[in-house]
Amino acid sequence: MKTTKLTLWRGKLNEIDQSIVDLLSKRLAVTKKIGQYKKRRQLPHFDLIREKEVIARLQTQTRNILLREKLPKLYHTIFSLVKEGYVLDNAPPIPFPKIGIIGLGLIGGSIVKTIKFQDPKILIYSLRRKNTSKNKLIKAELDKLEDLVKAVEIVILACPIDQVITYLRRIARISKNLKKKLILMDVASVKGEIVREMEKLTDANTQCLATHPMAGSEKSGFINATTALFTGKKWIICPHAKNDKTSLQKVKQFIASLGSESLELEAQEHDKYLAYVSHLVFFLSTLLFSFVNDNQLEALQLAGSGFISVTRLSSGNAVMHTQISQKNSIHLAKLIPHFSTLLNSVDLNSPQLAVFFKNTKKKRDRFLQKLQTDL
Repeated sequence: MKTTKLTLWRGKLNEIDQSIVDLLSKRLAVTKKIGQYKKRRQLPHFDLIREKEVIARLQTQTRNILLREKLPKLYHTIFSLVKEGYVLDNAPPIPFPKIGIIGLGLIGGSIVKTIKFQDPKILIYSLRRKNTSKNKLIKAELDKLEDLVKAVEIVILACPIDQVITYLRRIARISKNLKKKLILMDVASVKGEIVREMEKLTDANTQCLATHPMAGSEKSGFINATTALFTGKKWIICPHAKNDKTSLQKVKQFIASLGSESLELEAQEHDKYLAYVSHLVFFLSTLLFSFVNDNQLEALQLAGSGFISVTRLSSGNAVMHTQISQKNSIHLAKLIPHFSTLLNSVDLNSPQLAVFFKNTKKKRDRFLQKLQTDL
């Protein structure tokens, strides 16, 4: 086949791209050593002033205007990668050598990928899935739930929320018959009903713990799972009266080993807070896109980054969000009319409108600043 100029130029680009990746890898290796140095001397892990200085210096040295303007966004991604690596490098060891997981979607898949990144020796077991090839990160895909329970010390339920209680009951029954100590945890987005069932099922053989990682994406499936999905994120635990301290501590260590920070909440608190900051948000995102699409379709050709950002969640898993909304309907049913009343109370001609916008901007800016500081 004749070599064209296009082929030659693409070959050059491939070489440059590989050089960029190699240099980024070297940069990560150096920042890892810096992190170790700072840790030994108890220095602050991250330096926001230094980050700004790096970006400013590179911008002054960059002639290409487009690249100069994009450098902050590019380097914020690099800095985030450094921080994620630091958190995972300094995480405690995974306390379970054998782990079972049911559900290999976005959350379950990300748990698996993070476990294997942190400790490749950990053995992970799952149930065999129909019409899918074997996952290389899984030690064994088993046909029987009983065989999975026998093989592991902890089972993580990352299945759809409407299947959690069924699996809880089946696994607790198996564990009791086997007379073995087992920790059973879920990662569902609504906790009330699940915690009540867990408390009933928890006994000397089976410790059931309700948890929920505050991480996710509008994308779904194992293909979109990532190693650093949980890094720096809160991971809620909703303990009940029958949870023992040893099992609770092991689960907290497991959460920390994945780069997350555990936070204990009562189940009702969790569901109320999530209705505000997660479940209602999905409704608003979906309603806005649906409203524009159904009432002024032509306007979508003008939609910019703001509209795309606000409606991002409407691309989420419809079945999952339906189940979550129905499971947390008690809290959502109170919020939706309240929000509707608030929307109807807006007076576009009021002098207070500018005050409202200004005050909300200040509050959100403070929130984002605190969020960045906490990271």
